[in-house]
Amino acid sequence: VTSRPCPIVTKLDKLSHFDRRAELTGFSPEQAKRFIHKYMDDSGMADKLLEQLGESEWCQSLITAPYYCCLICDHFEQHEALPRRRTELFDHIVLSGVQRMVAARHLT
Repeated sequence: VTSRPCPIVTKLDKLSHFDRRAELTGFSPEQAKRFIHKYMDDSGMADKLLEQLGESEWCQSLITAPYYCCLICDHFEQHEALPRRRTELFDHIVLSGVQRMVAARHLT
């Protein structure tokens, strides 16, 4: 399994002896919408997120990937706003991870 661009995949094809290849397509827009409603406890919050997603092209492209969709939901839950840039989303991921580690190890 790889997420690498095609040139690497072509080289791997020569090395492997698999007769099948699987492509993971991610969420359809409807599946992303259902996921967001299941993720959020508050349907009003889910609707607010979906409304803001309609105004953000780059976030719309990310929610088709289940992992990114989950991260955007988590960010929205904590900040009640979409990240302005991709780096803001990744900053949130790192900070959340550190906070969870600190809490798990009772380091506060």
